[in-house]
Amino acid sequence: MVLVQSILDAIDEFAPWRTATEWDNSGLVIGSPHDSVEKVGIVLDVSGEALKEASSKGCDCIVSHHPLLFEPVRRIHTDKSQGKMLAQILRSGINVIAAHTNWDVSCRGVNVILAELLKLEEIKPLGSDFSCDFQLWEGASGNISTPLELKEFAIFAKKTLSLSWVHTLGRHERVEKIALCGGSGGGQWKEALKQGADVFLTSDMKYHEIQDAVDCGLSILIADHGEIERLSLPFLQKEIEIRTGLEVCVLKAHFDSGMMLV
Repeated sequence: MVLVQSILDAIDEFAPWRTATEWDNSGLVIGSPHDSVEKVGIVLDVSGEALKEASSKGCDCIVSHHPLLFEPVRRIHTDKSQGKMLAQILRSGINVIAAHTNWDVSCRGVNVILAELLKLEEIKPLGSDFSCDFQLWEGASGNISTPLELKEFAIFAKKTLSLSWVHTLGRHERVEKIALCGGSGGGQWKEALKQGADVFLTSDMKYHEIQDAVDCGLSILIADHGEIERLSLPFLQKEIEIRTGLEVCVLKAHFDSGMMLV
């Protein structure tokens, strides 16, 4: 018998809970550490569609990247979307775990995975932050084997990461050193510049962050937040599967931002 606590312990081995940021809500969000688990579903966001799929596949535990609950819940109205979902989860008995910023900064997590998928060489973390003896990968940087024009690299990244769109900003004619941060990485552009990056790939940046970065000579690639982070889910699946011996599947349900480039 595998308990929810065993899944929490397994995740702690490769993405320690202590490395999650203070504002985050990673860990067991709904359920009991003493409940038994037979099958786990992995998903980026917990949604009604994801719950329906999890139930149909016999998943009694969901591990999501984005926490279902961030802010304190003062009222639960079951005729509203969030309250309806919480009631559905409690009725179903499905446990919900979030592995968010601890997975982002893991040496096996989002940023390292993106760097490896892009085949970067001499991969290093952005910054030098540690949690006890654990190196935090709040981003990653590395070199591409052959320098490319900025537009060529954008096309390469779009194809390699199977992205539906990439927004390119900057003036570089040739790029070689790449920095990246999955998800909301706007705050990491200065570290990318400090490490000598030619281009910084992320998802969410404020207007003035982009303006300042480009003015400082750093080119920017913006891609969809969900698409970038969903790439890490099969890797999260394998990490949990190996450590628990449970059947783990990546749920197909996901939020589509619906962005269209015309």
